Amino acid sequence: MKTSKKGLPPGTIVYTGDQKVEKTMINVYLYSQERIEVVKEVQLDDLDGLLKREDCISWVDIRGLHDIELLQRIGKEAEIHPLIMEDIADVHQRPKYESLENGAFLVLQAMYFNKHDLFRSEQVSMYVTPYYLISFQEKKEDVFETVKLRLIENRGIIRQKATDYLAYSLIDVIVDDYFETLDKLETRVFAIEQDILDNKTDDIKERLHAARAILVKMSKSVLPWRDAVLKTMKLDDLTFGESVLPYLRDLYDHTVQVIDRQETLRDIINGLRDLYHSELNLAMNKIMQVLTIISTIFIPLTFLVGVYGMNFENIPELKWKFGYPMVWVVMVMMALLLLKWFKRKKWF
Repeated sequence: MKTSKKGLPPGTIVYTGDQKVEKTMINVYLYSQERIEVVKEVQLDDLDGLLKREDCISWVDIRGLHDIELLQRIGKEAEIHPLIMEDIADVHQRPKYESLENGAFLVLQAMYFNKHDLFRSEQVSMYVTPYYLISFQEKKEDVFETVKLRLIENRGIIRQKATDYLAYSLIDVIVDDYFETLDKLETRVFAIEQDILDNKTDDIKERLHAARAILVKMSKSVLPWRDAVLKTMKLDDLTFGESVLPYLRDLYDHTVQVIDRQETLRDIINGLRDLYHSELNLAMNKIMQVLTIISTIFIPLTFLVGVYGMNFENIPELKWKFGYPMVWVVMVMMALLLLKWFKRKKWF
């Protein structure tokens, strides 16, 4: 889809990505400590009543951002400021955290390898209030599947907590995906290193470039998110309660670990690029060495053949009965002596 926002007034909702799903899906999870209710494919007319439930926490999971009219109606139903809705539809946002009068707004980049081992990324936005949380995803693939299973199976303390802990849980899943992405990326990088050492260099350049591109994309997402996490831990922020602060500090530590591993992996990739170029230069030098040896051997042979190929009449050896075989003997001996000398010099 990728529509330009140039010249439009602030608060205009424009989806700047590609359509990832055929139809926007809205699922709602209503839960308390005692029970949970899952409402699939919610109609927009029913959303207002689900958001205003006071007997439980409401989590609205929206997947698909291409339907602008639907997003506008969701913004009105949930009383989300038009500028926030504009940022939700703009999938090229910098990861951030904004504390609002009635809640908070978060933007992250989810990154993972899918079941086909292909790297994927998408923007995930969250609007958090004390009574409900609305998450926005671009794709049909469910980034938060593990959190939903914890809710349904009542594992952990997630159903005992408010929306601030739910928001933390969703963020934590995304950060955990960063670790898994780095694990797979490290495996690929070490495989590249082994292929370079084994002289299997057919597609090394492309694989190194792909690994570096993933790291660059992750760096653009994780570095600003580290600053965003710090904002969530401020004491004057009313969105996240004091009971969630220890979890946020742990989340911050994990984010810093991701950054450290990124930097280490980036240094490894830069080293592999240098190693790759060194191996190419070494291979080229070996080729030039072989060609030089061959040329050096043929220089005296060419001279000898050139002497006897001159059209002078008074060349005694031309009429000698053993002249032809003797030339061959001399040329072979010269070649063997030169090879032996090169071998002694360890030129090959």
